[in-house]
Amino acid sequence: MIEEKGRIGYFDLMKGVCIILVVIGHCYDKLGVRIDNHHVWSALEHLRMPLYFFLSGMFFKEYSCAIEFVIKKFNRLIAPFLFFAVISVVPALFSGEVECSVLGIKHHITWMVKYAGYLWFLRTLFVANLVYYIYYKVVKRCKWGVQCAVMCVIVCIGWMLNELLPQDNAIRSDYGILYSVITSMIVMPFLYVASNFRNVLSKIENIKKIHVLMIFAMSVVVCYLTANGGVYLMYAKVENSPIGFYLASFSAILMVWSVCYTLRNYLSRGYLNYMGRYSIIVYLTHVPLLGALVFSGMITKLWLLILVLFVVMPIMITLFKSCFPAFVAQRDIFICEKGKIKVDFGAFSLKNR
Repeated sequence: MIEEKGRIGYFDLMKGVCIILVVIGHCYDKLGVRIDNHHVWSALEHLRMPLYFFLSGMFFKEYSCAIEFVIKKFNRLIAPFLFFAVISVVPALFSGEVECSVLGIKHHITWMVKYAGYLWFLRTLFVANLVYYIYYKVVKRCKWGVQCAVMCVIVCIGWMLNELLPQDNAIRSDYGILYSVITSMIVMPFLYVASNFRNVLSKIENIKKIHVLMIFAMSVVVCYLTANGGVYLMYAKVENSPIGFYLASFSAILMVWSVCYTLRNYLSRGYLNYMGRYSIIVYLTHVPLLGALVFSGMITKLWLLILVLFVVMPIMITLFKSCFPAFVAQRDIFICEKGKIKVDFGAFSLKNR
């Protein structure tokens, strides 16, 4: 199902599945609940964030020049990162998580900018896109074998650095930018495969159901056999072996693709698709809201917390899309024209809403 401007509709379904799993996972974390089934928990760990990086690769675009690429990624990732690092203090004050004082507010904002908290993904995805862009520009005219060889070198360097550097989470949090670079190297295969996968899918109108079913069944088996331990890309930590990590993550991603491809004609205009289309807003808003609900003691049951979040999310999407489009990746703040950078002040005007 190819939509206007070459957009493949069920990619939004995949993004919807991804963000829903992320939200549910954060609900479990906030309440201190853990999934008992080891295989299910490990499979989800190997799926959630690798799928997000994979989907970013699906939408990779070279643009006209390096400056425009960086500006586009700044608008999409760093602008929301900085904005939510600041405004996340509001629900933190409401819940009592942050002391209501100048020092308390300053400490929270500084912590969010430096250590990133849940916003780590935006910073890391920005770095990953830059690393992949450099890689792409260097090897795009090379043969497939050379591209794979260079990719393997990058990935191996990432894993080796990951083993050599301190393993303590507190230390890794202190040097978040460094570990964002390491994570970026580790997740390069997801961006590479995805950017090529999209080109193949855009040329295929229909895949036989039996083939999709076979892919799904094979993916379930591989994921079950290879998923082991947790995946904490925020700290560039993976408890699985490198080969096991990639096999489990790619097979889990294929599982999601199989389901979304099969159901694309039935869910293309539903809730799941809508959540996927605005997954960046869901990602940015759900953690502050979740923190306010949990720390204030308003909700203590897992099922109720998940239900409230998914009911409120469409409201949050509408609110931020209308009032703060420039800070939720719906409108560009900076525009690159003929190598020159301009500020679109209209992005900050309520008159254009």
